[in-house]
Amino acid sequence: MSYPPSGPPNDPGYPQGQTPPPPAGTSGNHIMLDRFLARLVDGLVLLIPALILSAISNSLFRPTINLRTGETGGSEFLMYFVSGLLMIALYIGYETYFLGTQGGQTVGKKLLKLRVIREDGRPLDVNTALHRAGALYGGMVLYLLGGVLVLLPTLGGLIVLGVALSPFADSASGRYQGLHDKFAKTLVVKSA
Repeated sequence: MSYPPSGPPNDPGYPQGQTPPPPAGTSGNHIMLDRFLARLVDGLVLLIPALILSAISNSLFRPTINLRTGETGGSEFLMYFVSGLLMIALYIGYETYFLGTQGGQTVGKKLLKLRVIREDGRPLDVNTALHRAGALYGGMVLYLLGGVLVLLPTLGGLIVLGVALSPFADSASGRYQGLHDKFAKTLVVKSA
């Protein structure tokens, strides 16, 4: 399916070279597939740094028991808390840096020719990118309390997954805005 071309350079709608999201009532499955694949690529980009940071936190704070002396060490609370802080910084930092300084594109979005823009068509700035990333990964704050209640990191992961999948719930508008997009007033569009 093709979209109408971008407006003239003085059109306040969409910048030259970008196409608007599909009109209401049309199929946006292709952009949702592209968004999924872009998110998958970004997940792969972040996988190694996330594993390294998690391993560092675990090696420093994992609870231990010396069977010979009975001494204990480490702290489950600190292990989850530090690991959670590192993961939040990694994921929000990645999204904020790339979307705010690289033309609204993460590595995955660049490969899939997607771009995040403001609803008014202007490019993202770092502040808007930070709001969007914070809304997307905000559920990760529950990781910080994983040492208190083991189910909290799982609940946090489910919240992040729900927000990431929320663009599907906006299919009627044809804009496919997720909760994080609505919070930051952004759209995901195909790049030229």
